[in-house]
Amino acid sequence: MDENQIFELQRNITKYKYLYIGIYKYKCSHRIFNISHRFGFRSDHEGITFTIDLFNYSFDFELCDSRHWDYKNKVFFDPEKFDSMGRPLTIKQILKNKGIYTKGVEIGQEEFDFITGKRFDEE
Repeated sequence: MDENQIFELQRNITKYKYLYIGIYKYKCSHRIFNISHRFGFRSDHEGITFTIDLFNYSFDFELCDSRHWDYKNKVFFDPEKFDSMGRPLTIKQILKNKGIYTKGVEIGQEEFDFITGKRFDEE
């Protein structure tokens, strides 16, 4: 928890949707009153973000998707094939996520394309 944070609530609503509520108190603020919002669709963490600042207090509300958007293919990255930053997982990472013992498995992401399922040296 941040040292300025008074309250925090994080809950998964569905497999990929989450709710976040946070209340912060800052020692010094140059804002008397401010409202900001973001409505993101077909983007990373699509959803609604809403913030109200009043003097030294800030109230944050988010109802968003936990996945990243693949702008090229116009779909969300599959979290079983990509990490939280949208980078392809290695075979070792996928096996580890599935609870399979992977000592000695050293095929890196540069050798294997998870979208096509082929090694890069294959035609």
